[in-house]
Amino acid sequence: MTPSAGSCGWLLAAGGWRLAAVHETAEEKAVHYFARSALPGGGPVVDDRLAEKRAAQQTLADPDGLETDGLTFPPRLMPLRTEVREHARAEERHEFPRLCRCAGPGRRVAMARTAEAAEARAPTRPHAGIESPAANPALGPVAAVTDRTKDTVREGMGRDG
Repeated sequence: MTPSAGSCGWLLAAGGWRLAAVHETAEEKAVHYFARSALPGGGPVVDDRLAEKRAAQQTLADPDGLETDGLTFPPRLMPLRTEVREHARAEERHEFPRLCRCAGPGRRVAMARTAEAAEARAPTRPHAGIESPAANPALGPVAAVTDRTKDTVREGMGRDG
């Protein structure tokens, strides 16, 4: 299947869901951590973003079992596309402007470095339910090792994703 230009099919077909999973982990470690601790009322803002993320992860609960050329691909992908767009708009509206006002240049550089470090160690698949401040430190590293081992085995077998 060649995904249409208007779909997000290229995202999964090219393994882009890995990029999204890694990005969200980095965001949790750097952006959400600071927002929760430094912004007045930041906790509920972060909780809302994590709920949006969880919904998207549940939509795409098993990317390994999703065949990009199958009949179930477009119907499963459209809700994900909508959820991701709504999540990004909510971040841009409710979280990022407040962070920009609160975080000086030094803090923003530190958040960028934290995000880069998190990306290097993040799980490469979505894992709904481990994004909470309590579960993530305990289960995130285990998920990352499992994902990266699975990626290595699949690459060795000549399979992408």
